[in-house]
Amino acid sequence: MAPASQAMTAEETQVVDDEEASGVRVDRPLVPAMTAAETWNPSELFQVKCFTARSLQDYEAAFRTLHDSYVRAGLCDPTASGMRVLPFHLWRETQVFSGRADHRRVATLSLVLDENNRLPMEEVFEEEVQRERERHELTAELSSFAVAPDFSQPRTEHLVAMTAAAVQFARWQGVDDLLATVHPKHVRIYRRIMGFQQIGEVAPHGGVMGRPAVPIAAPVNDIQAVHPRFLQWYFGNRILKEQVRRSYLSEQGYRYFRPFAIGAEDGRYRRPR
Repeated sequence: MAPASQAMTAEETQVVDDEEASGVRVDRPLVPAMTAAETWNPSELFQVKCFTARSLQDYEAAFRTLHDSYVRAGLCDPTASGMRVLPFHLWRETQVFSGRADHRRVATLSLVLDENNRLPMEEVFEEEVQRERERHELTAELSSFAVAPDFSQPRTEHLVAMTAAAVQFARWQGVDDLLATVHPKHVRIYRRIMGFQQIGEVAPHGGVMGRPAVPIAAPVNDIQAVHPRFLQWYFGNRILKEQVRRSYLSEQGYRYFRPFAIGAEDGRYRRPR
């Protein structure tokens, strides 16, 4: 299992922290009014455009980006393949996203639809997931967010660009509840941007070298949960449906990546059946 965001730096929260310094209230569930200080040209910030992975090259680039980002952050050991592939990446209910900029694949994110009553985070937070599952029609888990280290440090705009595509995709698939696991210090940025709330206690996470993690959840269709600055991304028309149409890893792709899946043989990161 790979939490949605364990590799962020303090630099990534700067957009949100700037608002606190200016005295703009952004606590949820209330939505603050837009101010002149919050306006900016999106084209100047959002370099990454997100698409669903549709080729072996897309998947491999995503797994290499995830590997390089997590190794650099000390969240996993290097692998001989140079890829970080977890068993859930090969599930049919998992959609891998590819972020591109300057004709390069530079970011990745995964979304696991709870279509078969299994989510990766249940390895650590089974009770919390089950409670959310009982309250909602369809849940999904955000996971494996990473930006290539040689592209730039992960920042708020990259997180927004990637998660906005995943949220739009989830909404079109009928998801109404989004889950994730993050480092405790990152709960705030997810809450401020997308309205996530903590739904469980801190626990060590085997998928990231035993680092602490917490489960969080957010509604997919509540417009008031999203920060006004980013409404155009999560509820606007910046993400086209064709851009994030559902795709599946081919049988050829499954056979290719299966030997590299970490823990696939001993059952790690899988919900017990």
